[in-house]
Amino acid sequence: MMIKLRLALRRLLPACLIAMALGCSLEESVLAGDKTPTGALEALAHDFWQWRARYQPFSKDDIPRIERPLEDQAGSRDWSAGSIAKQKATLEDFEKQWKQIDSTGWTVARQVDYRLMGSALSRVRWELDINPRWQRDPSFYLDQTLTALLEALVQPPPFDAARSREITERMQDIPRIIDDGKANLHAVRPFAQLAIGDLKQIRPELERVEREVAPMLHYGGSGNETLAAKFRAGTEKAILALEAYRTWLQAKLDTMPDNAAVGRANYEFFLRNVALLPYGPEQLLPISRQEWDRSVAFEQYEKQRNEGIPELKPAANLQDEIDRAKHDELAIRKFLEDKGILTVPADIRHYTLRPMPGYLEAMADFGEVDDFTGPSRLNEDGVRWASPPSGPLGYFWLATAKDPRPDLVHEGVPGHYFQMFVLEARRPDSAPLLRFWSQ
Repeated sequence: MMIKLRLALRRLLPACLIAMALGCSLEESVLAGDKTPTGALEALAHDFWQWRARYQPFSKDDIPRIERPLEDQAGSRDWSAGSIAKQKATLEDFEKQWKQIDSTGWTVARQVDYRLMGSALSRVRWELDINPRWQRDPSFYLDQTLTALLEALVQPPPFDAARSREITERMQDIPRIIDDGKANLHAVRPFAQLAIGDLKQIRPELERVEREVAPMLHYGGSGNETLAAKFRAGTEKAILALEAYRTWLQAKLDTMPDNAAVGRANYEFFLRNVALLPYGPEQLLPISRQEWDRSVAFEQYEKQRNEGIPELKPAANLQDEIDRAKHDELAIRKFLEDKGILTVPADIRHYTLRPMPGYLEAMADFGEVDDFTGPSRLNEDGVRWASPPSGPLGYFWLATAKDPRPDLVHEGVPGHYFQMFVLEARRPDSAPLLRFWSQ
């Protein structure tokens, strides 16, 4: 049942929420912080999104990635009981401000802004109180450590001084955050089993990261200790902390509860207040069945239509796949414009495939190995790091090796990379909304 509900939500939410985000604008573009807010809603949005950029949890998904402030990063990755209490207090203040705003007589666009702000607040309430992964799911702390490290590494090198410091600090933070997790958790067994599995090869994985990343770090030395030396020392401490975390979870498995369900009332809170959907679970079930039937039917239509046609052959090697993707990305842009479907801005860069370095291959289980750039890097190409098309490949990697166009359309242009560029370059007030709801 839950799988079918998730299928329905994944199809409904992006279309609904992106349309809402694109259809409205906080009029001073305050979500980007480029103007002084003038109204109560604008002031609230300005303060909330600055706070959210510091405290939003890291996620394995690639769309919710945000550019985080470099200053006071340690506070941004503090999941101690005291930090969580402070987050809850700040959220309560934001919720109070939102409820006190009188939207009577507002235009429809302004009322949509108001509802979206309420949804953003409800999302944080969901994370902190209603579905508190920080308390139930040991994988949450892998997201805040290893996924955070991966996010610092997916941007192509070279690593300048600021980024080298950030990479080093994220490695050094791992033991402290893992200790926070041990203090906070009342874990559920299925989640703990997943975290244990993710940590099975953590030593060779992080040792590979250390070998390949340390030599690329900016010098940044103080005295006789370089950032590379700090990174190497931090890596060993991180490995020991994560191995101890795995052992700690294994020892507690038999005492953990099995029920991982969030519960009907909590799920309805998400549908009503976060997703802003008017449907209940019973309504989503037939919608999801219809979507499943549609997907299966179209797959069968294609199989029937292509009966007797030889299967597409995977690219001969990775360079062949990269060259095909480059050619096809240009052809897709031309098709969109020639057919009057979509105008591709002249200043948008390209979504590219590049050979996956070993340090990212080692981290691939902890997030998506792509880089959609961000507001400060709109002049850079988007990157999907790819492995050679050999051996057993998963469904999507095999499909991409045979024909990169579906991946280019979904992830590149007119997909996520394109969406992020247009929102961040043209509608910076809406960009945080898209990243926020895509989690």
